[in-house]
Amino acid sequence: MITIHIGYPKSLSSSLQRTVFPKSERISFMGCGTDGELGYYDSNIENIFEVYLKTSKTYMWEQSKGDLRRLLQNAIKNEIQLHPNKNIVFSSENICYGLSLDCLDFETKLERLKYLFEGFELRFLIILRNQWSLLKSLFKESIRMGYPFGFDVYIREFFLYQDRNAYHDFNFNRCANCIQRTFPKSDLIFFLFEDLVYNSQLKVQEDGESIIDKKLEAVFGIETTKTRLGHKNPPESLPTLMKMSKLNRTRRHGLGNSAMSTPEKHRMKKWIESK
Repeated sequence: MITIHIGYPKSLSSSLQRTVFPKSERISFMGCGTDGELGYYDSNIENIFEVYLKTSKTYMWEQSKGDLRRLLQNAIKNEIQLHPNKNIVFSSENICYGLSLDCLDFETKLERLKYLFEGFELRFLIILRNQWSLLKSLFKESIRMGYPFGFDVYIREFFLYQDRNAYHDFNFNRCANCIQRTFPKSDLIFFLFEDLVYNSQLKVQEDGESIIDKKLEAVFGIETTKTRLGHKNPPESLPTLMKMSKLNRTRRHGLGNSAMSTPEKHRMKKWIESK
């Protein structure tokens, strides 16, 4: 059984990737986050998730997909042989959400996942978050990545350019239906962010264990007391965001660059180094 955690962003993704998945003795984690940051099992899998499942257009995909599937499946088979009793886990919040306009649509990503993982049993882990809260959090993250305008412009553009942005990725029913159509035999596991977090703190039970730890124990059979979930990507303070926003307007970078750039160069390190 292979589990793919596909998001949503700003919904504990970084915390899972950096403090739970790579540290659990019951999980063979293949990325993103194998090194506690943005690492993967190897550069081939990094390129698959950060390029071919995110932005790569049809021509490049068709030219490379056979080699990509072989490399991915060999890596999985090697992990199964080395650790037959472990859960194999992949994690990328970019699968269910397209951060920038150069990202692929959700249906295309799923079709590519289906091709790449052919022959393996999959299940999907998704953490849902109230859409308005998620949108505000993504706006703050966009400021950190160079977005030069205010929230009013952000909202207007988000609605106005829904033909090309992630507007429809916020339709959770649509996304669930897409997965079920593409992977009719796969299980979908949903967590609700608001059940897990309150006021930027993890909710805990009477025994002191967080609710998400309990849920992860049930899904993966892991002892989360050894891999306590931490908050690895906390929001910036309002004064800091205001300073960043001002800087973004005077010194363009990331999301403030032209259409020929991408805001996530830091996640494509291996790909860029190979060119």
